[in-house]
Amino acid sequence: LEAACSSIEAFGASLGRICDPIVHVVNGPHPTYPLQTMSVCAIGGGRFAADVAVWVAVFVLSGVASPMLLTQARYEFAPSSSTLWPLLPYYLGNVVAGAFGRPTTRSGVSQASKLFGLDIAGQLLTNLGLITIGPPLYSIFYKSITVFTGLLSVIFLPPSSHPTKLQWAGMLVITLGLSFGGADALTTFGASEVSGVMLVVVGCLFFAGNAVASEFLLGVGGTLRPMEAAWTVGVEGMIAWILWTTISRHAFPSSPFFWFLLVLMVASNAVHQAAWFLLIGKVGACTTAVLKALQSVFLFITASVSFCYRDSMECMTWAKAASFAVVMTGVFLYSFPAAKGPALEPREEERFAPERLARDVTAVPL
Repeated sequence: LEAACSSIEAFGASLGRICDPIVHVVNGPHPTYPLQTMSVCAIGGGRFAADVAVWVAVFVLSGVASPMLLTQARYEFAPSSSTLWPLLPYYLGNVVAGAFGRPTTRSGVSQASKLFGLDIAGQLLTNLGLITIGPPLYSIFYKSITVFTGLLSVIFLPPSSHPTKLQWAGMLVITLGLSFGGADALTTFGASEVSGVMLVVVGCLFFAGNAVASEFLLGVGGTLRPMEAAWTVGVEGMIAWILWTTISRHAFPSSPFFWFLLVLMVASNAVHQAAWFLLIGKVGACTTAVLKALQSVFLFITASVSFCYRDSMECMTWAKAASFAVVMTGVFLYSFPAAKGPALEPREEERFAPERLARDVTAVPL
């Protein structure tokens, strides 16, 4: 681990030397975000600590790996959805991530429990909605999380965390693009699906609220530590899942391969949740929501390659290709440098300091 951290630090120093001469953009704590800086040497977007860029890559890649493993298990063993079995590797992954942090405090558990309350409410409502309306319609309305996160950020977070007009345009384009893949499902929408759609939409509001609350508690001025949040959410989630499993009395597949896949899902979720809690405090709720959208379009590609032979619904289509193109356009709009002007000048104490951010990131216990 020490050797890996040293390699990351060296990579960060190299990236800084390469990119510094290109352009210097003065930022507030959030306006440029990692998506702009991932392309810093390609399009001259801005400066960013390589440590955070590495966590962005880890977040997106692990966010693709987890659904792929889950889909493989679903095709091979078809476990009952009423067991809520995907929540087992999700919450257990949080526990594993939190185990690498420092011991929790009473104050930290109290704050993180609020995040768990928002998360479990979103999980229950969206899963009930999924059962009611089915995957195609669900996939469309679930994409509203990106816009909801922006709206709640404006309501509850300070101005430095509010999306700019261009970023709002990018978020709307991303939401539209993500909906392309399941647009045909809208033809099945009727009065009987209204209640299911409302469950999904309200569940998405809870997920967006969780992202905004996470930024508030883990960001500048917050006292909650990332791995402390992961541990608390994971432990409380495991308790809730065990209670549900005990009450519902559904059996799990006994195949060793199923449990092997489950172990891999726990590992990928542990990495993903560690990256989630670390990044959301550093780059903000809106950017993390955009990264989630980026993860979704990459999932289109990997799923089509891996599962098209099993299910024609997984195959790449023109609609999915258009979705990918539109989402990438939205990501570019979101990450494009803000227009220059006095109104956008941050306060001196809020100026973005890549070298300080890199130091803060490496100081986070994992």
